[in-house]
Amino acid sequence: MMSDIKCSHFLINGGNYHPSGFQNGDQRNFTDDALDKSVEQILPLMETAEKHEINIAIEPKFWTVVNTPERFLQLKDRIGSDRLTIVLDVCNFIAFREYWRQRETIDHLLDKLAGHFSIVHAKDIHMETGRHILMHEVQMGAGEIDWVYVMWRLKEYSPDCWLILEHCREVEETDRGLVWLKAAISRESIELR
Repeated sequence: MMSDIKCSHFLINGGNYHPSGFQNGDQRNFTDDALDKSVEQILPLMETAEKHEINIAIEPKFWTVVNTPERFLQLKDRIGSDRLTIVLDVCNFIAFREYWRQRETIDHLLDKLAGHFSIVHAKDIHMETGRHILMHEVQMGAGEIDWVYVMWRLKEYSPDCWLILEHCREVEETDRGLVWLKAAISRESIELR
């Protein structure tokens, strides 16, 4: 069906023992056994993807089986197919430590994952500090992620990737996020095509 409608990517999550699938983690996700199980489950998908010339795109999260660029590259090496790709979602790799080291984290992500993604998810993270520290995923421009730097690096590594705005509940939120992003990057002479 996907090839019939000219859909080039099928997105799956990064693998998770937690019953929510994506909304929480499980300590078993960080084991070698979890990576082995992911290989077992993804291999049959890859046969179908190869047959129909469709890419399987994994969306990682810092608490899923695929939780670092290195973990994705291990999985891809074991699967042995260029049709296995990753969704570059910078915010999904940002935990408390990375929040304070954004440029170093962004550099690491793009250096390791260059050539392995064609889709970028764009949203933001807002941190509330105080006695209790909370991080919230929010729409583009409502947080503190250095998107100008992300876009600058994307221009270098993957200028033709798809950029998909997330966490927009209404068209107006999408419009505001896009206006914010265009204004922020135009000051740096970066363009969206």
